[in-house]
Amino acid sequence: MPKEALSLFFEMVATGIKPNSVTMMCIISACAKLKDVALSWSSGVVDQEFAADVAIANWHFIPHLQNRTVPEQPKFVFPILCFSPTLSMSDFLEKCGGCAVLDGGFATELERHGADLNDLLWSAKCLVSSPHLVRRVHLDYLDAGANIIITASYQATIQGFEAKGFSKEEAKALLRKSVEIAIEAREIYYDKCTKGSWDFVDTGKPSRHPVLVAASVGSYGAYLADVTLETLKDFHRERVQILANSGADLIAFETTPNKLEAKAYAELLEEEAIDIPAWFTFASKDVINVVSGDSIFECASIANACKQVVAVGINCTPPSYIQGLISSIRKVTSKPIVIYPNSGETYDGQSKQWIVSVLLYEYTVLVALLFQP
Repeated sequence: MPKEALSLFFEMVATGIKPNSVTMMCIISACAKLKDVALSWSSGVVDQEFAADVAIANWHFIPHLQNRTVPEQPKFVFPILCFSPTLSMSDFLEKCGGCAVLDGGFATELERHGADLNDLLWSAKCLVSSPHLVRRVHLDYLDAGANIIITASYQATIQGFEAKGFSKEEAKALLRKSVEIAIEAREIYYDKCTKGSWDFVDTGKPSRHPVLVAASVGSYGAYLADVTLETLKDFHRERVQILANSGADLIAFETTPNKLEAKAYAELLEEEAIDIPAWFTFASKDVINVVSGDSIFECASIANACKQVVAVGINCTPPSYIQGLISSIRKVTSKPIVIYPNSGETYDGQSKQWIVSVLLYEYTVLVALLFQP
């Protein structure tokens, strides 16, 4: 299968087809084995010192790409990276083979299926207008081998729903609905696995892979900006309570822009005695700082000190910054590190198009060549 998958990739590139996030994930999965090897996104060179801390979490699922309908144009998201599993995450990661694969871009998939997301609620709009599409995107990623699916609640806030004319009770119900849809998708996936699956483990025997549902919490910056610690806690408090009691397996605090919001999350988890685990991921502007200018070292230290946090990482960040950021995070925590960068594409204002970086292709080729058995 690795050689076939690699041949498929080269054929796609040669014919001008842009591989999508799930297809890229599947191709890398088919070519990769869990090894103590890491890739340097910035240079395309294997860094052996960096390799000591890293496991590539993209080997678990081997699909038959030619026989499967997968999302066509989601934003490219690299697979999750997990390091030195700890306590509450260890059993899950062990069942995944040592590391886990995260789903990919969500909003772009919804748009591909016909959703109009030109709205302040963004992808959360589909919780109201087309929940069947939300479920479908979750299922697409589960079928492609994702171990963790993230709910469509990133932009779903009580304040945001109320601004669109919903009552507070309706807003709360929609937050719960985001998790219910993801759980329903997981159950549908599991049911399909009992009837036949292309999901494989090392032995080559079919087996359903473990799946967690992560309830997404977007930053205050996804709604407004410039606030105090108490304002941040008040803004997030009720949403976090609802999501924590909705049946999700963990809470994903995503695209955190600064250490103040990280501190608000940590204090909120403690004050509300949230009893499900969480991860904090930060958006960064270079290899050492998050988008606000705060150092990733300081931000990761706050996450590390919070007992409810079981993983720390980076999202919505160019792939070329990832190695440096991981190195900084590793200096302050031994918790698993979760990585889901953005596509690495740049926007061309004249053509009004996103330009794909050749780095995406180079990454796949490098992985394939390194890990062919």
